[in-house]
Amino acid sequence: MCVICVKPKGVEFPSDERIGQMFDANDDGSGFMYVKDGMVEIRKGFMKAKTFRKAIRREGLTKDHTVIMHFRIGTTGSNTPKNTHPFPVTDKLAELRATSITTDVGMAHNGILAYGGDKENDLSDTMAFVREVLSHPPIKNSLFDLPTFTLIESAIGSSKMVFLNGTGTFVLLGDWKEATPKDGCYYSNLNFERSYTTTGYWKSDNHYTSRYPLYGYIECSDGVWRAEDKAKEFEEAKANPTKGQLILLPSKEEAQAKKDWDAMDEEEWKTERALRDMEEREKDFKKGDWANAVFVDYDDRECPQCKYPIESINRINCSKCGVFFYRPHEAEYYGGY
Repeated sequence: MCVICVKPKGVEFPSDERIGQMFDANDDGSGFMYVKDGMVEIRKGFMKAKTFRKAIRREGLTKDHTVIMHFRIGTTGSNTPKNTHPFPVTDKLAELRATSITTDVGMAHNGILAYGGDKENDLSDTMAFVREVLSHPPIKNSLFDLPTFTLIESAIGSSKMVFLNGTGTFVLLGDWKEATPKDGCYYSNLNFERSYTTTGYWKSDNHYTSRYPLYGYIECSDGVWRAEDKAKEFEEAKANPTKGQLILLPSKEEAQAKKDWDAMDEEEWKTERALRDMEEREKDFKKGDWANAVFVDYDDRECPQCKYPIESINRINCSKCGVFFYRPHEAEYYGGY
């Protein structure tokens, strides 16, 4: 899915915790772009959240800069530094793959394009679209004109794109979101908010974001994580003190759960988190319309069930029989369901 975060000039950077959430939920590499001396500077290829944060600090970026950050989940093209976003709008492969470059216009993308990638040259769908469409002079030279953006938006379907030029002007295409609570930034999606904070226990750069396990737990209004039943008791008691005493300390079960989680080494923790997250995703995926979904590869052009043509890779269900499709990246994410 990926996620893009656009931090306008005058807005504080997202917290380290939020950057960690975005990276952990989209951990196939990251990058950012900003404006300096009338040009767009792109820095990318950071495969760890820690190196991403260090690069932000190294570039001296502050509240006074417009900064566009991208965190990738690979769908087409290898998961390597050269395939991370953002990209300069150019047809030159070496520049598209550069992890540090100065350019006139930069862009980042979230979604899957019907345009497809280029397996022979290891180009993602975004890189191929930039190289063969956006960099075409009549399009690039009018990129910041409304008619051109309207055409691009109609071509990319449900995807989101952002473009940045040397004046600091940026344009968002698609349906963008604001986080909860609002922080002044724009996000291409908010999947990172629920990726590991409500269904699992997540950590970034070898440190826990909370010392209490989040799986099956709720953060109470006093900042303490409690098992769901204990959390309910606590909040009811706080709202209506006559119902009982406040539960201010973790129970013995919670204390033991904390010890169990903290005792795990990194590999054990990753395995446990992966199993728990997979269970939750499978439960969600098998509900409703997705219960009878059929697998469709990126280059399939007809419905496996009724053989009706698939008009676009962005379609999520057959326009004739209505069966829902799931793609290779969804199959991997949902455990090969």
